Amino acid sequence: MAPTATTERLTLTKAFLAWKAFLLALVLASSFAPSYDSSTSLALGLPPDHPHASSSPSTPLTPTTTLSLADVIASRLTRWDAIYFTSSAHRGYIHEQEWAFGPGLPFLVSRILTPLSALLGLDLPRTQKTAALLSIAAATASHLIAVLLLHALTRRLLPRRRGLALTAGLLHVVSPAGLFLSAPYAESLCACLSFGGYLVYLSPELVPAPAPLRRPLSLVLSGALFGLATTCRTNGILSGLVFAVELISTLQGLWAGRTAGSALPRAWRALPVLVPTILGGILVALGSVVPQAAAYLRYCSGSSGSSVRPWCQELVPSIYNFVQAHYWNTGFLRYWTLPNAPLFLLAIPMLTILFVSSYTTSLQVLPSLSTSRASRLFLSMSLAQALIALLTLTSYHVQIITRLSCAYPVWYIWLASALSPPDSEPDSKDQAQGESRGGGEDASILPPGASGRKYAGAIVKYMVMYASIQGVLFATFLPPA
Repeated sequence: MAPTATTERLTLTKAFLAWKAFLLALVLASSFAPSYDSSTSLALGLPPDHPHASSSPSTPLTPTTTLSLADVIASRLTRWDAIYFTSSAHRGYIHEQEWAFGPGLPFLVSRILTPLSALLGLDLPRTQKTAALLSIAAATASHLIAVLLLHALTRRLLPRRRGLALTAGLLHVVSPAGLFLSAPYAESLCACLSFGGYLVYLSPELVPAPAPLRRPLSLVLSGALFGLATTCRTNGILSGLVFAVELISTLQGLWAGRTAGSALPRAWRALPVLVPTILGGILVALGSVVPQAAAYLRYCSGSSGSSVRPWCQELVPSIYNFVQAHYWNTGFLRYWTLPNAPLFLLAIPMLTILFVSSYTTSLQVLPSLSTSRASRLFLSMSLAQALIALLTLTSYHVQIITRLSCAYPVWYIWLASALSPPDSEPDSKDQAQGESRGGGEDASILPPGASGRKYAGAIVKYMVMYASIQGVLFATFLPPA
């Protein structure tokens, strides 16, 4: 008898808790070693765990002797960019370079979780350390929800591939993003919102509305979720490709029927899809435009002469693009220098996985693009994944691909397919739901595990090893980040 969705969700939750306990053990073990940098201690107001920051270098302070468990967790997980996120969550955006980091997570912590904790009677001090702990809680919870959403999405995409959804969820648990998915970073929240958007797009029946309104509302709601994902990480905007594919497919259908003598009625019937598709795409774009507009009003409006920042005078003023280029030296081929060669070597496995899985899945779904909503979704997810891999390779700090990849479902499903045997006995409920959205009739939207299975096991080992080693390095403030 096949396991039910509830049983699989319970299995995923247990695996998630076990993996997080393992990573926490690595964090606690690393606390016996001094940090490479004292920035965290200074930002959070904690005793230094850097050997040269204490009053007596021969007897440095360490978290295991001077800090509580909460302090150790806050200190060891607030590394690198997490300091910017927690600073913004604590006192808002002050310095220009802080606008490189999306407002989604800081807003959640400062405007929702902090007031909520007060309503629940938790007397939490308004400090950056509190913001860090709340960010850690939010990131960890978002990762768990993302795992469960990926499981639900996979079951609905491929209802005949029994066990595939569970495997995909387990793979996301041990994502090479590792400790970043529990640290004050926006990756897990972006993944959570993106997966939610994909699920709502695919399953209008989840929308609590009268049947005729479910499809239009699902498009708008998914656009809103993708827009929120974009406020967390700018790469969330690539999820909006689903609306471009949907629009092209709808227009293609109208064009194909132009000679049938019923163009106007067909166009009228297409409006309930066309209008919310365009509106959904606009909502995705707003996730990027609104923060940029807020920054423009702060730094550019009313300024003149030498006080005007350079980016204010650009044709399309973007504080994000400016600070990324000016402070982090990102841009086309800027990272392609000899000293960065080791970082490219670290990124090659993940980049290869993303490119190969995008290519193979795109070939599978293109023939049924015009008829199957599941196929259109798969194509848009594959394109988004390929684009983020290409952009990271050419224009970003290439090593971050291991954590950016957590928001792209295709490679998890592709790898799960390689690990899982072919199956033709779907869960009856998921089969019915799959057929209702045009995906249930196609059990092979992904190829079954065969030629790629011998490599799949090696990929899983790579994921676990990378997440483990990188977790120790991250906790001690060592690169790569």
